[in-house]
Amino acid sequence: MTPSSSRETFGPRTGVAVAIYVAVSIPLVFWGLSSYSIVNGDEAVYQEFALRMLDSGNWFRLMSGGEHRIYDTFMNAPIQYWMRGAIVTLIGPSLLAMRIHSAIFGLATVLMLHRLVLHVADRRAAFLAGLIQLTTYQFLYLHGSRTGELETLLCFLFVASAYLFIRAMEDERRSWILHHVCFLTIVNLKIPVVLIPALAELLCFAFSPRARRRLASWVRTGFVMLPFGLLWHIGQAIHLGDSFWAVPGQMKSQAGTTNRFGQQRGVGSNLLRYIPIVAFGTFPYLFALPLALIDVARLSRSGDEEGIVRRDRLMVLVCYAGAVFLFYMLVAKRGAWYPMPAYAFFAAMLGIWLSRLTRRRLGGAELMGIALVVSFVVWLRPAMTDYNPFARSALNIPMRMVWWGSDSVSPLLGVPLLAGVVLAGLHLGRRALRERFPPLLALTLAGFLIGIAGLRDLQPLGYLGYQSPLGKLRAEIDAKQAAGIPLDFPVKAPQGQAWIVRYYFWPDFVLRLGELDPQTRKPLDPNAAYEFYERRQIEEKGLRVPPPRAFQPARPRPG
Repeated sequence: MTPSSSRETFGPRTGVAVAIYVAVSIPLVFWGLSSYSIVNGDEAVYQEFALRMLDSGNWFRLMSGGEHRIYDTFMNAPIQYWMRGAIVTLIGPSLLAMRIHSAIFGLATVLMLHRLVLHVADRRAAFLAGLIQLTTYQFLYLHGSRTGELETLLCFLFVASAYLFIRAMEDERRSWILHHVCFLTIVNLKIPVVLIPALAELLCFAFSPRARRRLASWVRTGFVMLPFGLLWHIGQAIHLGDSFWAVPGQMKSQAGTTNRFGQQRGVGSNLLRYIPIVAFGTFPYLFALPLALIDVARLSRSGDEEGIVRRDRLMVLVCYAGAVFLFYMLVAKRGAWYPMPAYAFFAAMLGIWLSRLTRRRLGGAELMGIALVVSFVVWLRPAMTDYNPFARSALNIPMRMVWWGSDSVSPLLGVPLLAGVVLAGLHLGRRALRERFPPLLALTLAGFLIGIAGLRDLQPLGYLGYQSPLGKLRAEIDAKQAAGIPLDFPVKAPQGQAWIVRYYFWPDFVLRLGELDPQTRKPLDPNAAYEFYERRQIEEKGLRVPPPRAFQPARPRPG
């Protein structure tokens, strides 16, 4: 019996589910996208590459700060810049143009996840998985749907690859072409991370005899399509000549166990780094994930007695989530947003587990686990639930969990005490409700977790309209110029990341920075202010700008 044919398949139909996702995404994802300043340097520099392409008319050369960015040409190229350039051509240069693709692919990831889980389990599991993903904190903020990087596009491609892999794995009449198009798109977005879905699917081939029958066609199609996916990289390598050979060395240094400061970073060190990041980014869902993983292990061993969940399809979700972490455990370079592609597969497993709770007789151990989940959500929470995720410092905060306590009750007493009270209530409910107890418990638990997550997601919307010091300065200068008020040059500005500074002030102003250390090329005085001189005044009147210690040209600012 397959999920599509089972009589036990309950939940919102696809059209209703999509309507709910779109309605929820309007405030969480799309509302006020252009109302806050640049959040981090990545969204500024990615947009700068695209705008420089538009300015020059050369769509095959990545420029930033007057420099040809050879490493980025191979690491982060070229589809996202072409997509950004097309968006700017349609709606003009703006903060909305910088971020709208992240928001669109955030919603697209949720819709594709719904389709994937619908193929693995039932409608209820698919609907819950989509809601869990849509309300996962880091999927919205911190390099997520609300900022202009490429993580949501990668998440979409990972989920789409998993779905297409399952379809082609099970049907020998299906071609791998569309699946491999996802792989080649990843190659032309961020080439190293294509190893993650490739590793996941190789694990599936290793563990599943059914999948192994399709391995030869998977490899054969890949070899045929690979040259087309590498056209950009091959062409750039030929064009750059000897300059190209510095790129593999840079990639190797980031992939090794030693970072750029000479620090050793092994698997254990990376694991300790990413555990608090994942806990912070997925609260409160992380507490229920161990129970979902235990259920996955049970399904893998004994199967699903009702035929709702297909074990070989479920294995694909597990392999994809595991491959994400295995890859980043071995990479020296770290980013708080790196684990994000795994969150969709976590959401899938949580949705499947919650759906299965509605149909199973629950034992004492599982009730105890649910009671502990509720208690931990109440007593343990992110260290900063009221901070501004739109500030540049958002990714630099300590992402840790803290215990909530009081003078009268400590966490050591509070956690088991509350868990005991919840467990007693669950036992009473099971006796009183009998067969109605499992579905009521599952839906109540799902509502509790999604509700807590939703409240956490809504809190940062109070910071919509936030303007950074650089954003405020640009607005003040524009207001003075519009009113005909002359500016006194040089204009002093707070120091900020060069990519963000260029976004706001080029080409209207010439920028100079205080004296630099000749070895590190960083300011000797970390509090040194930037100075701006009006470019038009310099060009028209032939004025001389004091020689800059570090001249940093930039990209056109948005209108």
